[in-house]
Amino acid sequence: DELKKAAQKLLRQSSGAMQLESTSAEPGSTSGILPCEVAKHNKRDDCWVAVKGKVYDLTDFVARNPESCNPILAVAGRDASDLWNKIPSRFPSEAWDKEHGRPEFELGELGEERKPSARDARIRDLQEELHHLEGPTEAARAAAVAAALQAKGGDAAAAAAGKSEEERF
Repeated sequence: DELKKAAQKLLRQSSGAMQLESTSAEPGSTSGILPCEVAKHNKRDDCWVAVKGKVYDLTDFVARNPESCNPILAVAGRDASDLWNKIPSRFPSEAWDKEHGRPEFELGELGEERKPSARDARIRDLQEELHHLEGPTEAARAAAVAAALQAKGGDAAAAAAGKSEEERF
């Protein structure tokens, strides 16, 4: 409990400072769309992909071409530069870009992630440690038991009641 209270106090004190630090640019940093921002757009209805230093919004393409969206959705929210031209005529490749690429897809340059300060890294480490110390909630445990029993063909209501398999029979 003491560790939890100390971590929460530290988080409250630093929350405002962290927001300011994360939005301000460091001297000498590159501008552009950060990979952490690209990572937020990883769904069929919100699909960004980074390729060769550029970020593309492929949401409209995916919506209009459902038959060819799987290769795009597989890398949605990520940098797909390593896959460039691995499979000719499929995304991402030069042939795909010539056939389907449009200038309006391009959102901008891919920026470089800012390394977290030592203070930010320490706060993240404390948050992770606190999460591990707290363990799963009762609701999470009950859901896991119910899912396991349901997978075995058991009764989910009995799992929610906390009964073991032996008690149910």
